[in-house]
Amino acid sequence: MSRFPDLAKLFVENNRHRGLAEIKRMLAAYANRGAIELSNPDTRAEQIFTHIVGVPQRLALLGDREEKVEEDRHEADA
Repeated sequence: MSRFPDLAKLFVENNRHRGLAEIKRMLAAYANRGAIELSNPDTRAEQIFTHIVGVPQRLALLGDREEKVEEDRHEADA
């Protein structure tokens, strides 16, 4: 990335909304039913996304992977 310092920034700016929009839609549906309290949909969607994707993505970038039990735990916790 040192040769293209703006590449990561552009990637995030152009792709961040894709997964978050679906998570926000799902959260809103649960909030509308009264199943959850949703004070800040943007923050909550980012937290869920990071919790599910963050660790596995970092490990994949390093050529590793979590145990299936840990992957399932991350998903259930989110």
